[in-house]
Amino acid sequence: MTQNTPVLSYTYLPNTYNPYDRRDFATIRTIPTGVLETFVLTLLYSPADTRIQRTCRVTQRKEGSFHHAVFLTITERPSPSGHPDQDLILKIPAHGTRDKWCAQDAYMMANEANIMRLIRHTTSCPVPQVLAFDWTLNNGIRAPYILMTKLNGIPAVDVWLGQPYKRIPKPTLHLHADNAAPGLEKKRVTFLRSLARAMSQLAPLEFDQIGIPVFSDGAQKMEFLSVGEAWRWHSRRDMQDLIASGPFDSSAEFFCTALAEICESDRGVRKVMDIVLECAPFTGTREPSLCANKEKEGDGKPTAPREWFVLRHNDLDLQNVLVDEHGNVTGIIDWDGCMAVPRCISYTSLPTFLRRDWLPGSTMGHVPHMTWAFEHYRQIYVAAMKEFCGPADAKFTLKSHIYQAVLAALDGDVDCRDVAKLFIQEIPEFRRVDGEALFRRLGVGWPDAEGLLKVKIAELLRPG
Repeated sequence: MTQNTPVLSYTYLPNTYNPYDRRDFATIRTIPTGVLETFVLTLLYSPADTRIQRTCRVTQRKEGSFHHAVFLTITERPSPSGHPDQDLILKIPAHGTRDKWCAQDAYMMANEANIMRLIRHTTSCPVPQVLAFDWTLNNGIRAPYILMTKLNGIPAVDVWLGQPYKRIPKPTLHLHADNAAPGLEKKRVTFLRSLARAMSQLAPLEFDQIGIPVFSDGAQKMEFLSVGEAWRWHSRRDMQDLIASGPFDSSAEFFCTALAEICESDRGVRKVMDIVLECAPFTGTREPSLCANKEKEGDGKPTAPREWFVLRHNDLDLQNVLVDEHGNVTGIIDWDGCMAVPRCISYTSLPTFLRRDWLPGSTMGHVPHMTWAFEHYRQIYVAAMKEFCGPADAKFTLKSHIYQAVLAALDGDVDCRDVAKLFIQEIPEFRRVDGEALFRRLGVGWPDAEGLLKVKIAELLRPG
């Protein structure tokens, strides 16, 4: 079935120093291209249907940090009603092998596929259509997979920068990142407004706990069962030991449990983080549901306000958004790790590329290579989110770069110490203070400084 040799794009090198790294790209790569092509055809079509001749061709195989992606094109002859070729993606976990895959992996993958199905069936947020998935290895390729449609569009990073990212010399990427020409600025504004509109479509999907929405296994009719525990198995770039989290009934329980698990040994840093989590919005808010029927008892009477939780894309960055040539969003991909979370870190949050200045370790060398324009574009996104989903949830957008930095520290993606220093630097009274010296004094007890920090950090975090 293979007409041309597919493009192979493999960049992963195993981390021999990490005992938790279960990725086995080498084994996944050995799945023959012909086997993949035959497997996809048998998944989608009955062998008894001989009226139309169908061919499946693998056009590319490439790898991200944790998955092997197979790009396929299905051609029909004769083509019914002039239908164009169908482009698909088969997503295979890098650790989806018999000696690496485990029950927790299967649980997370099945619910990732079902969350994508839920979003596509109940909202207008542009996500891929899941055609088939199997969280077991009992299939024709002997690996777990999600088969989905390939969305049209070009990478958002190319539109944001004004030309294909790979064609721009790396040393010059920062030169025009902050001051875009009028035509490029128009595309950026269109993109930000379109992205805010797309994410705002997730508003009606509410849950009564923090965790992974769990669905029935039925392929034809998907039924929501409950919110279950989330299993975290990787950071942004590396695999970790499997860690269970939740489900949680409140924002306060979620954040405080995460801080306790970090076991920050520096008492001064821990005091700053404790102060942070004692402030709104990390303490949670009890507000009416956006879905009116959830706020009524069985007899139809309104219930007392409570916390409701909504979805969060785990990596809403330029590489995971597709757009047209004008900047309109055509697709959002990579929903791995999507879960129900407190509203302050949910779908209304700023995308990752607009909060890099609050991510320790990020530099001008990271996309979008900006230095001083973050606040300008944040304000555009905030205004759009308020327009599309109203003030109830959009009140968290303005300072979500700060809330997300706290989450990154609690998840272990960045160091608590670095985030605590960012808070100190944002407070005028402490801006020129040596952070390390301040932490040492807080660690042995400094009530006056603690009192001032409580006031100033509360002001900094207060939703706007």
